[in-house]
Amino acid sequence: MMKREGVYYLRVKVPAVLREAGLIRQREFKKSLGTSNLAEARRLFVLEIAKIDAEILEAHRQLKLQNEPIKTLTRSEMEHLAVQLLHQREANRFSPPDRSNKDRRPDEKFKFPDPKEVEEATISHDEALADAEDWLEQLQRPDDPQVAGIVSYRAKKFLKEKGIELAEGSPELRYFNGLVRRVLREEAERSRRELKQDFSNAPGDVLFQGITGHSPLPGKHDPARAGTWTLTKLIETFRKEPDQLALAPKSKVSHAARDRIYAEILGAETYITDIKRKDVAKLVSLLSRLPANATKRFPGLTATQVAEKADKEGHAPMTRKNASQYLSNLHTVFGFAVRSGLLEHNPVAGLTMGTDGVPDDEQRHPFSADQLKAIFSAPLFTGCVDDERGFNKPGPNRPRRARFWLPLIALTHGLRMNEIAQLYVEDIEEMDGHHVIVIRKTDAKGGKTEKTLKTKNAKRYVPLHPEIVKIGFLDHVENMRKAKQVRLFPEVQALKSTGMYSGTFSKSFAYFLKSTGAKEDKTTFHSFRHNFTNALRAGLVGRDNIRILGGWAGGSTEDRYGSGLPVSILAEAIAKTTFPVDLSHLHTAPAADE
Repeated sequence: MMKREGVYYLRVKVPAVLREAGLIRQREFKKSLGTSNLAEARRLFVLEIAKIDAEILEAHRQLKLQNEPIKTLTRSEMEHLAVQLLHQREANRFSPPDRSNKDRRPDEKFKFPDPKEVEEATISHDEALADAEDWLEQLQRPDDPQVAGIVSYRAKKFLKEKGIELAEGSPELRYFNGLVRRVLREEAERSRRELKQDFSNAPGDVLFQGITGHSPLPGKHDPARAGTWTLTKLIETFRKEPDQLALAPKSKVSHAARDRIYAEILGAETYITDIKRKDVAKLVSLLSRLPANATKRFPGLTATQVAEKADKEGHAPMTRKNASQYLSNLHTVFGFAVRSGLLEHNPVAGLTMGTDGVPDDEQRHPFSADQLKAIFSAPLFTGCVDDERGFNKPGPNRPRRARFWLPLIALTHGLRMNEIAQLYVEDIEEMDGHHVIVIRKTDAKGGKTEKTLKTKNAKRYVPLHPEIVKIGFLDHVENMRKAKQVRLFPEVQALKSTGMYSGTFSKSFAYFLKSTGAKEDKTTFHSFRHNFTNALRAGLVGRDNIRILGGWAGGSTEDRYGSGLPVSILAEAIAKTTFPVDLSHLHTAPAADE
């Protein structure tokens, strides 16, 4: 963006490869934003850059189609192929048997099948129903090797028929295998219902609604079906998808809040065929002005009213990164409509919120040495009235419960707030002579619990830091064990709405941080995690071990949890970390693992 003669302009260079291919002939996009006001120019910049990005993206796609054989597919294309596969299998299932004896010699008379052979080859109704139910149950088991083999064979065979070759082990092939499993499951469920004389056409997998072997195969876009779908119906149907139902409660609450804004701006009862790109652009404009946590901060107001109030009172808008999550989620919802044949194009495609110009690793700052000193020299760590309302008042008591331990564990081990708050007593184990914190969703025997993980990579173990042992953490664990407590910090309660233990503790820590005078912009409880990462780097710990200890993507599951990487290697990495704060005033015992 540039300013000329008092007016802001937008300039974007067109990639040379697109010009040479004749897909975009101009050298650059240049457009006047028609304003001298910087704030208004930034808002218009987001809208215009989204249009240009979409045009360049489409040109790149066209270039790829021209120059390369198709060896990759979009999710929409793969799901349309899955619809074709079910249509084909349903047509074959209901086609009459071939009685022509077409393989007989010209001089050979037509032969009727032997009735005894027919009787022997025919199974009873009850046997057929039992087989169908057994097969359906087998398809539900994700780790069944027989099912995996059948699915893989069917997927590759069908793709080969279509002249498509997806790379072995690629995300595309794995996704298509999942779709083929859904095809087989839908087919088995229909067969089971028919054998039970159930012809109610009960809804099954939404991807295959209305697909039968005797009806014409719909194209990617079926206007007749789409004309009856409102935005509310689309969102409600999408939220009933298996992957949506499996989301954590906190994610469901977040999605519900976003869905309300979509309904307000785009119209809850608007037909999805009437929602165009310009309508979504209005949502982009609103999100660029909407403050963070708008619903909580401005209860009773609509999103539009909140944005207007924020403009008048000067409230800062949410970060572009957070606003982009709204747009990304809506893109997924309309992507579902495209995959289901309800829309031909996704009206959100190509639109972006831009960025703040702040790299991801700078969205949160680590605590400075002065901040850490202020935190760990507060009355809570040196002597207070109590660790409830009197936590910030000097006193004779030194309670060691959640408020004391969570900041220390986060600093020395890099664990997320909810990972610590939800720990069970049995999650502190001894492995190969080292005490470790085990981060998992299950209990020690693999049983189901209320615990959650942010990502699949979060499952891991982290050896105890010598400093936390000196401070007496193992004594706390033993005390909780003797008290027959299940959870390590039973005083922290989960929010009913999300099931997350971090919800309530996050508010109390924010209040504590402010009371110590350590509160600064871009520093929160999560800043301890950045301190831990920086300490690992300063200790020359390898990148792979940093990712394993932090629970980020990059290492194999085997290395992160239970096998492959010796505990001693990670314990050595942890021991290398030092922090710019003296915690010796908290020591109660020498480190047992040293």
